[in-house]
This record gives sequence, C-alpha cells and structure tokens, in this order.
Amino acid sequence: MWYPKIAPLLFIFAHVQGQQFPPLQSYNVDPTSITISGISSGGAFATQVHFSYSSQIIGAGIFEAAAYPCALVEEEFLNCLGTPYKTNISNLIRAAASLADQGLIDPLTNMNDSKVYVYHGMNDSVVPFLSSGNVVDMYKRLGAEVHAQLSINAGHGQPVDGNGFGGPCGEHNADYFYINECGYNAAYEMLNFFYGENLTRPEKGYQPDGLIVDFNQLEFSVYDPIVISMSPKGYLYVPKNCQNGTTKMCRFHIAFHGCNSNEFLGGYAAAYKTHYAEVAELNDIIILFPQSAITVINTAGCWDFAGLSGVPDYATKRGKQVSAVGRMMSRILGENR
Repeated sequence: MWYPKIAPLLFIFAHVQGQQFPPLQSYNVDPTSITISGISSGGAFATQVHFSYSSQIIGAGIFEAAAYPCALVEEEFLNCLGTPYKTNISNLIRAAASLADQGLIDPLTNMNDSKVYVYHGMNDSVVPFLSSGNVVDMYKRLGAEVHAQLSINAGHGQPVDGNGFGGPCGEHNADYFYINECGYNAAYEMLNFFYGENLTRPEKGYQPDGLIVDFNQLEFSVYDPIVISMSPKGYLYVPKNCQNGTTKMCRFHIAFHGCNSNEFLGGYAAAYKTHYAEVAELNDIIILFPQSAITVINTAGCWDFAGLSGVPDYATKRGKQVSAVGRMMSRILGENR
C-alpha cells in the first residue's frame, strides 16, 4: 500500500504549510455566548461538538443533518442516513447517555439550557428531509428550546436573502457551494434566536468591513492531518469592534461548512456569501470557521460524521476533529487545554 510509505512526508508537508499562517489569537469574548452551527456533514459535526462541550455551548444551529450520535448506534446508522422515519430516538438518547456516563461528552442535563435552531429544505435530495425531524425530536426530549424552519421548498444548502450569491432556491446548487437564494436569511434568524431576538438585521446590499484572519489550524492536532482531514489553515471573521486592542466584549460563534465547500474550493464563501459576516459585523460576533481538508480518504472534504477518523471516539471529546475544535475554542477564550 502506498499510503503508509508516504504518510510521514504528507504529515511533514501539511505542517510546513500550516507554519505559513500565524497562530490563532485570543480575543475578548463573552464565555457565556458560545454558539455553533453547521450544514450537512458540518451539521452532523456540530451536534458532536455541541454534545461534547454542552457545558460551554449555549446554542446549536443544525442545517440538514442527522441526529446525534447516529453512526455510533449500529442498529440506527442506516436508518439515520437513508430511512430516518425508522429511527428510534430512544436508542440515540440511550447511546448519548452512556457516552455522558463515561465522561466522553458533557452531561445531557446541559441541554435544558440550550437553544437549538434546525433548518431543512423540503426539496433536499442529499440528506433525507425527515432527518431534521429526528434532530428536533431528540433535542426536545432532552429539554432544549428548539426553533425549526422546515417549510421552505429549498434544495440542499444554506438559504440566503437577496445577497446575489445563491442559486435557485429549490435546486441542488453545487456550483454555488450549496447556497440557495430563498428570500430567507438563515444566518440572521438563527443567531437572532440564540442571542435574544434583538440583533440588527443586515439590509440587502450591506457590505461588512471587518477582517478575515487566517491561522495555523494544525497546531491544534497532534494527529496525521491526512487521516483526520484537517486543513493547514482555518480562519475567523472578526468585526471592527472586536479586533484586538478594542475593549468591546464580543459574542463567539463557530460555523462548520459542508462537503465540497471548504476554503480550498470556495474561498471565504462560508463567511461572505451566507450572511454570516454581515450579521457578525452588525452585532459584534466573532465567527470561527474551522476547515476540513480534501484527502485521499475524504475526497469531498467532509467533516467526520461517520467515524472516518476513528470509531468509537470520533463523536466525543476524544475525537480527533472534535478535540481540535475544542482547543481552538479554548484559545479564543484565552484558556489552556
């Protein structure tokens, strides 16, 4: 096999690439304001991060993804991916409770204090529409406050409202990096739900003028980046009022892209073409955009939603990708982990 022979060279090459980018800095953020979101594989990954660190994360936005922890429950794995109407939510909750009992994720009682926003386009041809019903059901059973938008006849992707970057709402817009023009600003609706229904809504045509800050992402993982599919570079969107040297305490959000949508393929589309940057700039929210990588074993650059980087730990604090994001979160907060 060729991979074991060249793996050390790939590992060194990736870390040399990472050194081209500055280290991630800490910022003056409110530690009680941490929220996350993700779409498709990034949505499934967001559930992993949420359950793992629910003592710190107050809200999760799950876009077109399966419920946690589907791939860890053998009898539910195929149901979650293909026939979600057959999924037994009680099996998923028991599996999550077992992980919590082992200390692999935070206690499930934290969900009583969580807000969860769920979105799914009714015309999604990639992730079964009923998957999001399972996400809603599970979070509600655990006591979370859930807001679901499940009534838009949209294809698979992030819905936007008149920013000029989305494809036709009801279609599968791979060429637009799965951004759909649906007359609906999901980034705003989600963040407004998380942060008290009083955020400033960006007007159409608004141009955010904060900073994109690249950083060396690989310092947060001790594992072979080819195996765990983490890019050498991640990035942040930092509003003017939140840049280092200012006294403003800002909110903090983490957003996970979907498959075929990382920075290597789409540039900074996840920030600038989805309304995230506009909402962040007007409301003093720093947004961290971790980046997956396209590799020989992950050709679409998906986040690990099914154990690619190692079962059974992948969906817990021990998971290679999950723990890397946890360390990024701590760095932003100025903590050591």
